[in-house]
Amino acid sequence: MRCLILLRDQALARYLRNGFRELGHVVTGHAFDLDGIRCAMDAPWELLLIEHLSDPEADSIQLVAMLRRTGHEGIVAMLGTGSDTATVVRALHAGADEYLSVPIAFSELYARIESRARRFGQISKPDLLQVGDLQIDLVRRQVSRAGRRIPVQPRMLRLLQTLAEQAQQIVAREILLKAVWGDQPVKYNAVDLLVSRIRARIETGFSKPLLHTVRGRGYMLSECPPASERGLCESPADELHADHCSGPLICA
Repeated sequence: MRCLILLRDQALARYLRNGFRELGHVVTGHAFDLDGIRCAMDAPWELLLIEHLSDPEADSIQLVAMLRRTGHEGIVAMLGTGSDTATVVRALHAGADEYLSVPIAFSELYARIESRARRFGQISKPDLLQVGDLQIDLVRRQVSRAGRRIPVQPRMLRLLQTLAEQAQQIVAREILLKAVWGDQPVKYNAVDLLVSRIRARIETGFSKPLLHTVRGRGYMLSECPPASERGLCESPADELHADHCSGPLICA
């Protein structure tokens, strides 16, 4: 999804940005000010996360009502603290799809938004996949790590895409063979050779490995190594991938 986050709390905004980006969504963050309001009005965002504010320069509920009057059809979720029932009802009547009280776990926030998007057919395939500092741009067909462009061939890109779409999970060699070569007959070790070439490109010069071999089972693209060491992960999206790898709460 193409997401816009409008928050004055920059620490919270950064946390949300990282969480959604790690799950493959294209995210823009903006302070909740007049420029941010113009940004919200100027593009067909699939998801808007808006801080509940009520002041002369930035009234969240008025913004939501204005967006709906001008035909905005994306999901709008409002984040607030300690709001009374009347405020929540007013926000929902104005056109907000969700009013979420913070603190809230990222996993719950994402599950609510994903459920809403699924119900109304608004889930689109991500244009950008991200695992740690590795980014895979499916539109430009480019790969970068920590901002450094990494040249890849089409088969490398397909294999990386397949692994990134199932990040933090073990992907069997047979699935990778099918994703990259289809029904074309190839040697059984073709995946191993391609993985070796990819690993040399995305890990040379970087201290943290991302592409892990799970002997007898397949491969995994993850910031965390397989097995029990995964508990060391601390990214927001980890809550969605491992029960014992929980992220902090979202706090205003």
